[in-house]
Amino acid sequence: MRVAIPICRGRISPVFDVAQSLRLVDIEDRALAGHADLTIRGNRTRALAEHAVDVLICAGISREIENTLRAQGIDVISGICGLVDEVVEAYLDGGLGGGRHTMPGGRHHHNRRALTKDDPIAITEVDLVHIEGNEIRVKGLDAFDGAPVLDLKPEWPGKV
Repeated sequence: MRVAIPICRGRISPVFDVAQSLRLVDIEDRALAGHADLTIRGNRTRALAEHAVDVLICAGISREIENTLRAQGIDVISGICGLVDEVVEAYLDGGLGGGRHTMPGGRHHHNRRALTKDDPIAITEVDLVHIEGNEIRVKGLDAFDGAPVLDLKPEWPGKV
């Protein structure tokens, strides 16, 4: 698995959309297999696809770019901050959802390729596919089959 993290001075870059450097992290058997830093030239979404990235861990990202990456099959974990090496270690340990690396006041968006699923409650934005009676079908839900859904809310721009 290959994870990309936008970097600036050893920390996660504040906004992926304008990041100039990436750390590419290769993971095998839940362990760090290697890494390389890359300068981004041109289209960032194309750069991730060209380097066979599976997961992007970032702080901020525009909805348009996030949707483009997801459409390319790249999972996005946004709302993460901190020193890059600590974030990689937390990802390997399955501890990104614990709050230490979550941006203050932000929402942490989970991904489908997390190494562990130990977060007791996840918040996931989904696409509505179909409603019939009391059954709602969605696309993009980060949950195991049969997991209970506690709450559904419509998206209200400008509200958290």
